[in-house]
Amino acid sequence: MGGASISQRQEGGVKWRGPRNEAQLVENIGAVGWRLADEHIAALDAASATMPPYPFWHQRNFPMLAAEGAA
Repeated sequence: MGGASISQRQEGGVKWRGPRNEAQLVENIGAVGWRLADEHIAALDAASATMPPYPFWHQRNFPMLAAEGAA
């Protein structure tokens, strides 16, 4: 999979440095245009989910208390 970039989303992507040899260059070029299926993105989101810091963790169920962007 080499340097396949997950750039489908606006949050960013995988950073990669330049290839060290021609084989890595060819592999990286082959990754251009790859797209993850929605279920794979959902699995990555679930695996990387973090608990919001206090006091936002307990306010998630109360939208009138939740700060903008802390949900």
